[in-house]
Amino acid sequence: MSDRISKPRPPALYRAARAIRWVSAILLVLVLIFAGVATYSGVKFAQGVQQGASQQIGGFSSQFTSHQTLELSAHYPINNSGLLPVNGLSIALAVRNSFGVLLTQGSTRGVQIGSGASTAIPFSLAVSVSNSSPAISLLVTDQSLSIFIWANVTYAYLFPVQLSFQQSYSWGAPFHGLATTFGNPFILPNGTVGVNSTLSFSDHLNMTLQGALSLHLVSSGGSTCGLLSYPMDLHQGVNFQSTQTAYLTPGCNPLGGTVRGVFTGPDYSFALPNQVIPQ
Repeated sequence: MSDRISKPRPPALYRAARAIRWVSAILLVLVLIFAGVATYSGVKFAQGVQQGASQQIGGFSSQFTSHQTLELSAHYPINNSGLLPVNGLSIALAVRNSFGVLLTQGSTRGVQIGSGASTAIPFSLAVSVSNSSPAISLLVTDQSLSIFIWANVTYAYLFPVQLSFQQSYSWGAPFHGLATTFGNPFILPNGTVGVNSTLSFSDHLNMTLQGALSLHLVSSGGSTCGLLSYPMDLHQGVNFQSTQTAYLTPGCNPLGGTVRGVFTGPDYSFALPNQVIPQ
């Protein structure tokens, strides 16, 4: 019987190249699997964000936090039904009134959501209600606000997901329909001129307002002719109406001037839009 002839062993370089090909093939398969999982998870996450967009923003509340500043707070629901966690999610928000005027904007960053988990992302936006701000109308007029939301995240560190949508929110003003009406002036025996004024409005805001509302009757020349003060403990649904007498400064005529109101609470204050006093 003849001896079996053994095949020569391939060169080391060939063996190394073949091993590299096998490793590359395995890595390619793993990358494709990872890409598939990440893409699937990214799609499911996007669907979860869009599902949140179809829901009403929850826990919406408002409060006055400092001088002429209103804080709007709520939470936005997001469901991550994908197979991978979400890290570093950022959400930007903007609030506009019914005329499209920007009232405030802000963002939340660094939100973490585990795979298959749901969360409600809280946000808080500060709104200036000064006389120079378009948001001052929120104090005296019910409105439909538009809340614009942008979600931005790089899913699995490779795949960007960017979504945008908007929701509407019905805003109830604390001094809706604010009006001050005046009777005919009268003269007291001591020569002091008085005028009866009636203040009326409806409180539609979902918070309690405790404090005092001061009304300054200011002439067209800028002089204060009289002062009215109304102590208040208001809650949503109250229809307020009260009549008081303003005693005018001698020689000061408020007709054609303005009523300038300032509400002062325990730790905040804000001015109301000026009202014109008819001639």
